[in-house]
Amino acid sequence: MKNTIVLTAILLLLGNYLFSQTWTQDENGFDVTYRKITKEEWYRILRQKEAEYKYATLVFQDVLEYDRVQTSPFSGYFYLLGTLEPTTESVEILMFSLGMKTRLECGNKKTGIFVISFINSSYIYGYNIDIYLVGSNTYNRRFNQCIEWVNGK
Repeated sequence: MKNTIVLTAILLLLGNYLFSQTWTQDENGFDVTYRKITKEEWYRILRQKEAEYKYATLVFQDVLEYDRVQTSPFSGYFYLLGTLEPTTESVEILMFSLGMKTRLECGNKKTGIFVISFINSSYIYGYNIDIYLVGSNTYNRRFNQCIEWVNGK
């Protein structure tokens, strides 16, 4: 009986470790903890962040131009929630001033990945990034354009 309990506990711990849907990557001064989520969860969090933040960056990266999509362990469509943690003091100051904490990613291994980062400022000093006012016509147009690209249109 004790052996069965111990074996079950070990299998549960190893199963969570080996098949985890959460991982961390170092990306340009950030530790980004990614979690695979469902399409419904992705859209629910998107609506929450659109209500919480005033601005967002919307970027599409084609599979042919971005190795991370090509080497992704996912097949077909995937939805990710990224939580950013700074690894340097300068990045921490930038994150604090922008209110940047969350990233949503929607991708397809055959087409590319759409990345939305939410921020509270319309200007990032020293960076040439298109920033959109959440809910504006340009935001909605760019959002729909990126979703179409993920869908291969």
